[in-house]
Amino acid sequence: RNSSHASKSLPIVVYNNVIHAWAWSRNADPDASKFAEAILNRLESGSGSLNLPKPDIISYRLVLNALEHTKDPDKAERAQSVLNRCIASLPAVSEIDNINYQLKDSIQGAYNSVLAACAYTPSNAGDQARNNAARILIETLRDLNNSTLGSNQESFSIFIQGCTHLFPPGSSDRALLMRAALQECCEKGFLTAKIWDKFCNASSDEDVQSFLSGIEKGDGSFEALPCDWNRNASP
Repeated sequence: RNSSHASKSLPIVVYNNVIHAWAWSRNADPDASKFAEAILNRLESGSGSLNLPKPDIISYRLVLNALEHTKDPDKAERAQSVLNRCIASLPAVSEIDNINYQLKDSIQGAYNSVLAACAYTPSNAGDQARNNAARILIETLRDLNNSTLGSNQESFSIFIQGCTHLFPPGSSDRALLMRAALQECCEKGFLTAKIWDKFCNASSDEDVQSFLSGIEKGDGSFEALPCDWNRNASP
């Protein structure tokens, strides 16, 4: 009887609800993200005779959401690990066109959560943690751009925020990374006033004018920019 009982497992939605509860307990418990991650780890392992269900995309997204908002210095590395395990559990990215839109959106959101975990790495996390976060920020946007999913306006907005937070003002790396990201954002038609303002506020006047150098009547305002740059952007 006990063996029969042990062979039955609760549906994954039950475990996701517990992960969700931990994810939203971050203000009450600084270790909330670690508890959420621990549940995911147990689901991935199956925990032997407990016969636990395998985590689904929602499980991974909830843990990533918890890591976005924690103040742990190693949040970027942990988020990247969760993303890699999430991707490994899903259909190959090369086959992404064969899965439904909702799943595509969830995978894209998972990448954006890692970008956010990097972008909001605490200022007092230490040089090593912040350097790791900067590296993972760059790697994550690169991997997303190279996938058949591609980046969206949220990806570019978070990336520019991350460059602002993780690289010192006046840094050539910061300027080059933001310019390259903004260029791709414009080419894909995802530019918004918010993204443009972030770029302008974090860039020197010379860098802004250099970016606008090939635009007729470019006065620096968002309204004066080519409409083609925001053709795919959401309000």
